[in-house]
Amino acid sequence: MQQAETATQTMLATDTQSLTSHKLNEEEITFQKENIQLLSQQIKALENKNINQYFDLQLKLDKKLSKLSLDNGLGITSDMLKRNAEEISYLRLVKSRKLSFEIMLTVQFNAFGQFVDFTLESNYFTTLFLLLFSFLVSTTVAFYIENKEIMTYKFLNISSRRSLCSKILSAVTTTFLGILLLSFIDVIIVGLKNGFGSWDYPAYLVNIWSNPASDPTLPDNMAISVGSVIVLSMLYLFVVLLFLATLGAVIAVIFKRSMVVIGIMALIILGWASIVSFSEIQMIKRYLPFSYLNPVELLCQPKYLFGNLSYFVGFIYLVFLSLISFGLAVFLLKNQKIRRI
Repeated sequence: MQQAETATQTMLATDTQSLTSHKLNEEEITFQKENIQLLSQQIKALENKNINQYFDLQLKLDKKLSKLSLDNGLGITSDMLKRNAEEISYLRLVKSRKLSFEIMLTVQFNAFGQFVDFTLESNYFTTLFLLLFSFLVSTTVAFYIENKEIMTYKFLNISSRRSLCSKILSAVTTTFLGILLLSFIDVIIVGLKNGFGSWDYPAYLVNIWSNPASDPTLPDNMAISVGSVIVLSMLYLFVVLLFLATLGAVIAVIFKRSMVVIGIMALIILGWASIVSFSEIQMIKRYLPFSYLNPVELLCQPKYLFGNLSYFVGFIYLVFLSLISFGLAVFLLKNQKIRRI
């Protein structure tokens, strides 16, 4: 709140100074005087810790700004007017849902909002965490082969498909439940400290993963609720784990060494992180499976993938590739010759 008050005071000082330092016409002088009055009221609202009143006044400021023409003498640009229009839409959206405002529009400090902003956007689907998840789920089949369990299953006439399926699903389910538990603890701790917030609060997702060269508009999803982001992202995480596990199973059946599986998976994930921003990749990005490992990015409805269908396309694509990888691993495993002693 102190940060918001300081920013408002800075804008107030700037607007006050512009009345004397710029040659403004009568309309622009009236605009600045009204701005100064509204900014002064905003400071009082913050001093009284009335966040809703602060943003009611901000909506009035934004509406006034939207009426300005580009040939104004106040240095207002088309980009500023565009951002202003987005802020008006967001403020109206929060008010339409009859919710209390957060102190910062695009950053939430309550449990649900922070889980989206910090845990999902900045952790779970980053390269580091994808590496960790891949190591947890992709090496199970390799250990299964290294420990000669495959011989036992074949001698007992247990099908390769059933044994491989049980190994993959147990690894994926255990890892997923562990992540769910840690996520639940995270939400509870933050919630007890900062409050849980509203499940229906607009998440205002901004596509920070977009390549400005190919998509300078930074597409976002303003209206989606934090609750929807959490549910859809966690559901998608299970599919990502399944994809990584089945891909690791194919590598394991071919090379039969857990360290080789770890090395190849690391090479794939780190390699993708290194080339994803290349301009040459942008033309084929929508066809590559590793473009679909981050559900938060997909929920931003990026134009370089499939727009508002990106999440569903990614979900179906990864499930399809998981089935193909599983089938290939089963085929290779069934046709391996085992030397009987």
